[in-house]
Amino acid sequence: LNAKDYGIPQNRERVFTVSILNSGSLKDISFEFPPKQEIKRTLKSYLKSATYKDNKEEYKEFSNFIIFNRKTDNKLINGIYNRVWKIDGYVGTIPARHNVLKIGEIIDDKLYYRLLKTEEAFLLMGFDKKDYEAAISVNAPSIVYRQAGNSIVVNVLEAILTNLLFNTEQVKEEKQMTIYDYIAS
Repeated sequence: LNAKDYGIPQNRERVFTVSILNSGSLKDISFEFPPKQEIKRTLKSYLKSATYKDNKEEYKEFSNFIIFNRKTDNKLINGIYNRVWKIDGYVGTIPARHNVLKIGEIIDDKLYYRLLKTEEAFLLMGFDKKDYEAAISVNAPSIVYRQAGNSIVVNVLEAILTNLLFNTEQVKEEKQMTIYDYIAS
């Protein structure tokens, strides 16, 4: 399942396995992976600011990202360290490594870019600002960024759990119950 198919503008494809024990109250559950959802927000809507720190005059533009010359040999090669994700689309997989993922745009034929901030990475994993504030209150920004990069996208996990748990009779009878209500019951 890919995060960008569940409302998050991030290309993060992962394999999920769901096993159901064939006994007790779960015996008659059938499971299907959740249907894809439309991305309703672009990467730009998750960004705190569009203040860029760097720019390049030489670059090559692709549909969703831009590359610039590599520092080591000045070659125009697509790699994580010289790739800039366009802010009007989606971002690539957020890595666990801090200070790697770049975002930006072309303005007046120049490429302007900056690093993705820790809070933005956290939000692009489907967490909300309250979750970010709780995490940053007890950890350094680089640790919180790593937690985001190692996390499962919240929207994808919620969609899987909703499909799994909402197949039970209790939930079918109570159409207004949310996944959080069900877990608490």
